[in-house]
Amino acid sequence: MASFFYFFFFLLMVSCASARNVQSVYGKEGIVALHPALFGSAEDEAYELMDKNCGARKWKILKEQEAISGSQGTYTATHAQGLSRAIVGDGTSRTSNTYEKQLYYKCVKK
Repeated sequence: MASFFYFFFFLLMVSCASARNVQSVYGKEGIVALHPALFGSAEDEAYELMDKNCGARKWKILKEQEAISGSQGTYTATHAQGLSRAIVGDGTSRTSNTYEKQLYYKCVKK
């Protein structure tokens, strides 16, 4: 029963959408990154961040774009033990970029 609870909790944490500030100038402009998932709305959280930055002013989205947020790598190795007990081998590696959606916005008058 406990393992089911931990699995469900892990699934819930991984599956929640989120947004984060990438860059902001208080009351003027900013960039917000979206991380969509199974549950929740990343856009709603992004709009809250933009509301906080712009205060009483409204905001306008200038552009949306995909940006590289990191990279993932895998390495597959084949090892053989030599006569001197040193591990000798070779392998292949693969690296791919991870992307996130970013909103560029500007605070405007009401």
